[in-house]
Amino acid sequence: MTAPSTEFNTSLDHVPANIQAELETAVKLIHQTCKKDVAMIWLFGSYARGDFINDRRIDSNGAVSEYNSDVDVLVVLRSKESAKKSNLHKKFIGLIEESPELTSTFHVIYETLDSLNKSLNRSEYFYLDVVNEGVVLFEDNVKLAQPQQLSPAQRREISINYFERFYQKAVESQQTFEYLYQKGALSGAIFSLHQMTERLFGLYLLVTTHYKPRTHKLYELRSRVATLAPEIKSIFPSDTKEDRKHFAFFGDSYIDSRYKPNYEVSKEVLDILTHWVANFQQWVYQQSLNTIDGFIPEQNYSNSQKLPYRFLDLDTLKDTPLPEVLVLQQEELLAEKEVELERERAEKEAAQKQLEEALKKLRDAGLE
Repeated sequence: MTAPSTEFNTSLDHVPANIQAELETAVKLIHQTCKKDVAMIWLFGSYARGDFINDRRIDSNGAVSEYNSDVDVLVVLRSKESAKKSNLHKKFIGLIEESPELTSTFHVIYETLDSLNKSLNRSEYFYLDVVNEGVVLFEDNVKLAQPQQLSPAQRREISINYFERFYQKAVESQQTFEYLYQKGALSGAIFSLHQMTERLFGLYLLVTTHYKPRTHKLYELRSRVATLAPEIKSIFPSDTKEDRKHFAFFGDSYIDSRYKPNYEVSKEVLDILTHWVANFQQWVYQQSLNTIDGFIPEQNYSNSQKLPYRFLDLDTLKDTPLPEVLVLQQEELLAEKEVELERERAEKEAAQKQLEEALKKLRDAGLE
């Protein structure tokens, strides 16, 4: 590896030898794709901090369970042109994901140098953590911006902006989900539920840290939120094999529900996922307001807020018919009423005719 500048932390002494070897391989794969376009490569996250987990257990029945922390890597490209050049990031991320030499799970993200420096100038906490806690694996004579400390008022304004924009986006996905669920279009419904969930994850991260990763992968977003709020693990549980299976299925729905032939989701599974997301939505909404109120307590933001749209609720969803169904029901009632009125008119006409015939008989008999 190229020796980085002495102003950055470059020590991997606390990282297991096998991970060090895999990191060296990953850096080579990145350089193989775009060496001239790379300004820096960072190791961040649990392996950089030293609080990684490598846990392998065998229970009394001989079943093996294993959990290993992901290896988090940030690639800093020189410019926007570098980032756009033939989708370089997709190439090196693809090489890393498919490499038989890498047995660990790598989570690779990228930024341009200009974007990184702007983020540091804004004191975005994710990037501050990368620089303060991370380990430089490669750098090419890079000067990073000095972070500018944001005031509580500035952080509050940024968080409010994120909250209002992204909660509205989540509500839009919720409304689409509700419509498709009620119509019974379940494959479309689960995609919209995934979109709603992804936007809620993004909302929480943006309000709290002013950063969200570029990913649609729910397990990555859940993992990132869990580092800030461990209680998320009870909202999206993973204690049982069934729970993990459901969440993995939910994560895959972003692609599978749109492109997989004959894709199906059962009502039972969708209801479980809907219940999780309903709890998650309420948690995100309240936690986001708490975060905003915490910046300047005397300027209480949450007191001025009205829920823009009802929270997702499975029971309400099942009991509330679609507007088009209500219209159809109304049309059916009107049609039934028309039939009833027509029957009454026919009966009146028949009675009138009988009366007229009776009067005629009386007249013919001279009895009128």
